[in-house]
Amino acid sequence: MFSYLGISLLVAVALTSLAFLYVRQVLLSNIEDQLQLRAIRVMEQIDATLFERMANVATWSRLSVMQELRVRDIDKRLSEFLRDLHQGYPGVYGVLFAANDRGEILAASNPALIGSHMKEMPVWHRVQMGGKEVSLLPLNLPASHCYFSVVLEDSRSGGRLGKLYAAFTWNEILRLLDYPHRGPLIQGTALLVDENKRIIAASGDLSSQQWIGQQLNSRWLSQTPMRVLGAQTNIMSGSRVLTGVASSRGYHAFDGFGWQVVLMASADQAMAPLWRLWWNLLLFLLLALIGSLILSYWLAGRIARPLSALTLFARQYMQGKQTMPPQAGGSIETQELSRAFEQMILHLEQSRKNLVRASKLAVIGEMAASMAHEVRTPLGILQSAAEMLQRESGLSPPGHEMTEFILSETDRLKSLVSTLLDCARPRPPQFCPTSANLLLARVLDLLQGKLNHIQANVEQVLDEDKTIECDPDQLVQVFFNLLINAVQHIPQRGRIVIRTEWQGDFWHVRICDNGPGIPQEWREQLFDPFFTRREGGIGLGLTVVQQIILSHHGGIETTDCDLGGACFHLWLPWRQPGVINHEESSG
Repeated sequence: MFSYLGISLLVAVALTSLAFLYVRQVLLSNIEDQLQLRAIRVMEQIDATLFERMANVATWSRLSVMQELRVRDIDKRLSEFLRDLHQGYPGVYGVLFAANDRGEILAASNPALIGSHMKEMPVWHRVQMGGKEVSLLPLNLPASHCYFSVVLEDSRSGGRLGKLYAAFTWNEILRLLDYPHRGPLIQGTALLVDENKRIIAASGDLSSQQWIGQQLNSRWLSQTPMRVLGAQTNIMSGSRVLTGVASSRGYHAFDGFGWQVVLMASADQAMAPLWRLWWNLLLFLLLALIGSLILSYWLAGRIARPLSALTLFARQYMQGKQTMPPQAGGSIETQELSRAFEQMILHLEQSRKNLVRASKLAVIGEMAASMAHEVRTPLGILQSAAEMLQRESGLSPPGHEMTEFILSETDRLKSLVSTLLDCARPRPPQFCPTSANLLLARVLDLLQGKLNHIQANVEQVLDEDKTIECDPDQLVQVFFNLLINAVQHIPQRGRIVIRTEWQGDFWHVRICDNGPGIPQEWREQLFDPFFTRREGGIGLGLTVVQQIILSHHGGIETTDCDLGGACFHLWLPWRQPGVINHEESSG
């Protein structure tokens, strides 16, 4: 078996190598063709752009408004004309101005230039445009503008009036170099070289245009696309560079300036995807070999490992070390078995919680029954005695104060006994259609005094009002307990936010505050009877809340909130199962 696998691997490597060499050759040829075509296209666009700008200058020089230079443009007609031209070519020309033979600027698109002098500069290139000679002034590298000039003639005497200058924005040339040098296969660099092999413009990926003005080696300017340059260059990192070169061919009557465009791309960068493909193929072959060796072991383990994991889980669960089954894996049968285990554990955990809760409530029931019998009668006697003492005419002020204290504490004990009875033997809810938002408004009215006392800010973000089937008195008790709990924990001038939202068949209510919040370790016991961390609390309010919510077939949980405190989430069905809607039955 190993001999067969080895021979198969060698054949696969040989075929892959031949395919790699062929694809490499095709890729290099394709890149060279792309570079050459792009270089020609860029050079043609540059020639066309230069021709258009020189044609503009030659055409403007023939206009009659240029004769205003003869009277020093007293009425500013020429300056207004140049300003209109400048605005008509946004971003194309930096400035347009006309100067007399002494170099004094008499008209300009920028009024600040009028009165200044244009230095006499040698002409770099001359081009004939329809009988007009347009001159290109030398570039000040790195260039920001390319200056064209044309002589303005006096239409009367035939003499010279001066010159018209146009500062063509060099960024137009840079834009042409930037646009086409990136393709689907490679990313390269574009250079514009003058007739003296000097770099006069470069695409934007050269760092700070640091190579502008330097001489380019003649081997870069061959008209034949070069395969690979072995020498290290200062312009591109890497020892191998692919190039495409295009010389100026002119445009219409413009023969060009003899400039050239050089597009360069790193051969290593161009070949990087192919090398990645090669290593990926080798890795794939290696993985295929390893995979074939462990296939039989994997097939056996596909069934054995999930069963072993479930067996270990069952043992740990019996010892109380694990409560959730392992992730389902393996065959469909083992996955179904794992899901069945998970459902079983969830039901067992829920049953355990229900059993613990029922046992606690049973204790509360016994306590409540005993307290109702043993406490209420003495409390009634104490309350009657205190009320009789209050009616005594000779009772002193301290006596009145003591009787008030006895009555208030008696009421508090009665309330405690009533809460215990509600918790132990909750009244079955009497469902009836009720306005959801009206319930919250009623609770806020009851709490208005306490809210005003601490100057709490209550913000309500309520969804549309709908009718919900519930026991309104019990839900008022739920919201009252939750809000009074928030009031007792928030600081002075604290915040409480009530949000409601209809989610399908449920009414979702969120009550958030900016109090100290509820630590994570307390949340499991939060709804247990007698669990409280508040001084003076008895720990039955949230227990009663949970009982009422569960009797309404809803749910309740607590999380953190954006305000920094606790957030209680309530889900209540807007229609109770088995409850007859009287409006529908009457209809």
